[in-house]
Amino acid sequence: MKTMKSFFLALALTGLSISSAIAQTFSGAGSGATDDPYVITTPAQLDQVRNHLDKHFRLLNDIDLAEYIAPGNGYENDNAFFKTC
Repeated sequence: MKTMKSFFLALALTGLSISSAIAQTFSGAGSGATDDPYVITTPAQLDQVRNHLDKHFRLLNDIDLAEYIAPGNGYENDNAFFKTC
């Protein structure tokens, strides 16, 4: 019984490790190295930078965030940053 619990625990941890690695894969070109930086061409790729702060990047296109941050897309801005007391 103890062996079975250990097996399922190991299986669960392996699944978490794999899903974590998959979730943090950069979708653009490049390897993230100094001589082969990740290439950013879309708003989604720009958003992925926060998951790879130890890597190198090159912005290839001008990024228009108007549609990416539009109301209803999960980003709500009430201009709280600009409010004064």
